[in-house]
Amino acid sequence: MSAPATPATTPPTIVGRPMLLGRKKPAGQPAQWLVTFADLAAVLVAFFVLMFSMSEVDTDRWNGAVDALDRQFDLTREADKAKPAAEQNITQLLAEDGLDLGYLRRILAGHVAEQPVLQGARMRVVDGSLIVTLPAGLLFESGGSRIGDDGRRSIFVLAGVLGRIKNDIDVVGHADPRLVRNGGRDTNWELSLARAAAVARALNAAGVGRTIRVAGAGAGRFDEIDPDLPTARRHELARRVDIVVRDRTGGLK
Repeated sequence: MSAPATPATTPPTIVGRPMLLGRKKPAGQPAQWLVTFADLAAVLVAFFVLMFSMSEVDTDRWNGAVDALDRQFDLTREADKAKPAAEQNITQLLAEDGLDLGYLRRILAGHVAEQPVLQGARMRVVDGSLIVTLPAGLLFESGGSRIGDDGRRSIFVLAGVLGRIKNDIDVVGHADPRLVRNGGRDTNWELSLARAAAVARALNAAGVGRTIRVAGAGAGRFDEIDPDLPTARRHELARRVDIVVRDRTGGLK
């Protein structure tokens, strides 16, 4: 009597359990590899979360990304200021805040105190401008507009500071009321303008590498000098060149 036939089997599966040929897998039973894959995915997620929690944020790159988004989407846009609508109109001044004048005055005061050639210089803040006054006797010969050696040294010291800031700079020449005759012409204004231009050129040559506006006031500001001072002293104070540092930086466009 022959032995009963045994069902044919397949080789062992990955989990070590043989499966009978021709036997259907019960409905709804999950595949064994799916359980292993889910465990592996959970481990990987936990690993990346751990790595992220231990990392340090690069603030420079983060701030750069935030700024880029702000510019792209105007996230911090302020209300538009009123501007001329016409493309061609009166000259406009495009300006931004410059270096604080109080801070600049303290820096220049230190240089003035340390340099004997600048002992005659005076500084004051008037209407949002720092005015550095250089007496004409320090800079020029009497009646002339050529800067002497002491004047060039004093301008060189000032240019070492003024060349590092972006504030607008004007140079204004002044004269006393006495008429200066040159070839039969009254030249108070011409002399004050020539002296202002000479100082501006010297500042540029010493390192102030931008446009400096120049003006000659002649004796037009003489009445602002204290009338109680002796006449000779008033004339001395009138003969001067003012380096005017504005609290703004920009240009005419």
